[in-house]
Amino acid sequence: MARGTDNAPPRSAGQAPHEPNPLLGRAADIAAVTGLLRTSRVVSVIGAGGLGKTRLAQVVSREAEQKAVHFVPLASVTEDADAVGLP
Repeated sequence: MARGTDNAPPRSAGQAPHEPNPLLGRAADIAAVTGLLRTSRVVSVIGAGGLGKTRLAQVVSREAEQKAVHFVPLASVTEDADAVGLP
């Protein structure tokens, strides 16, 4: 999708994108990750590809109690050197 063609409000750095569809059947996972954010400064969601980790992290980051939550997409990282300079 080209920038500026959707109706979603503009995002500032660190905010997760708006998802038009709800994340169904993941209430327990959302609660678990939200609980981890209450006790830890950094939470990583890891697992095999295609399980919905990115969507889960985006939902949790939008609903987080913290004033600032930074979502750092790492899907394209395949080697250590790929992560150098990420925000």
